[in-house]
Amino acid sequence: MNNPPARKRFGQHFLHDQNILNKIIAAIHPQPDQHFVEIGPGRGAMTRLLVKSIDTLDAIEIDHDLAGALPNEVMSPKLTVHETDALDFDFTRLQADHAPLRLAGNLPYNISTPLLFHILSYNELFTDIHIMLQKEVAQRIAAGPGNRTYGRLSAIRVAITPPHSQSAVWRRGVCVTKCDFRSHCGSSTSYFL
Repeated sequence: MNNPPARKRFGQHFLHDQNILNKIIAAIHPQPDQHFVEIGPGRGAMTRLLVKSIDTLDAIEIDHDLAGALPNEVMSPKLTVHETDALDFDFTRLQADHAPLRLAGNLPYNISTPLLFHILSYNELFTDIHIMLQKEVAQRIAAGPGNRTYGRLSAIRVAITPPHSQSAVWRRGVCVTKCDFRSHCGSSTSYFL
């Protein structure tokens, strides 16, 4: 890929450190018979690793240049690129024969809260959700009642979390894990959920 620059209006930060990417893929643990949805594939760093392990990958990319270049960068019949805004995407379009979907993505800070609510409106479609977020967003998700960062994201987590779960773990396959990407992509400390 000719490496289009990160666009501020989309809040883009691209993953490129192979060691970090390998750890993310190991945590996600993709399997051959699975159907993944990737939000914000960017330049395809995680996409390339996912298509090696799974049967179907639908990538949702809003950036016209990146969406156009991705199929040439990640040459695989397993990959379908949807050039659209993930905030408007109807995930039911991807669920063939009611087969479960898995979701992965590196979400931009500027739309992470509305995007999480949009994704959670399709909660029953996904067996698990693996997303990377900035520290502040992850702290709001993990906050308990009475904490100053407790808010809408915390409340929705509490509403869909089984009672036996610990506060650091959001069941539905989502676990809060700290990853320091500062030295790897120039962004602030992020959390992998």
